[in-house]
Amino acid sequence: MPDGDPTGYAVPPDNPFVGMPGARPEIWALGLRNPWRWSFDSVTGTLWAGDVGQEHWEEIDVIERGKNYGWRCYEGQVTYNTSGCGPQSNYTFPIAVYSHSLGFAVTGGYVYHGTRIPELRNVYIYGDYGTGRLWGIDANREPLPNVLLDTPRALSSFGQDRNGEIYFADYNGGGLYRIDRAP
Repeated sequence: MPDGDPTGYAVPPDNPFVGMPGARPEIWALGLRNPWRWSFDSVTGTLWAGDVGQEHWEEIDVIERGKNYGWRCYEGQVTYNTSGCGPQSNYTFPIAVYSHSLGFAVTGGYVYHGTRIPELRNVYIYGDYGTGRLWGIDANREPLPNVLLDTPRALSSFGQDRNGEIYFADYNGGGLYRIDRAP
């Protein structure tokens, strides 16, 4: 922690690990392997994250204060390396996973609050960098049963405009695309 930082750096006193022996007070949640893109739902304030897996599973997590998401003990919802880990009940498991047979590098997205596609309102939209597939999770935190869109793009990042419309960036082609209805 910086001493005498002129920018006013301070750990919020209500952080979950403040005063806990052996813990860094800056930590708000732990146990993520490699979160790749996270966002706050602009309506509910819920924090969503795509967490890139190690060998077999990609995951989507809703990040909450003081929770442990289980990495290295678990990859997705499956045992990975539980040496030295506590009971399974100590961990918060992802709300959605997909195997490397469907993709291999999750890119977290945003909850859709736009008007162009009303049936996607309140759906968290995320994708896979390697396959270009887009999926969604509805407001009840249930994964939708099908791929929303299968693109040839390398989905490296998502963005959201002031109207709640969602865009994605293509790493390979350098383009920026709005998610929209097919013509």
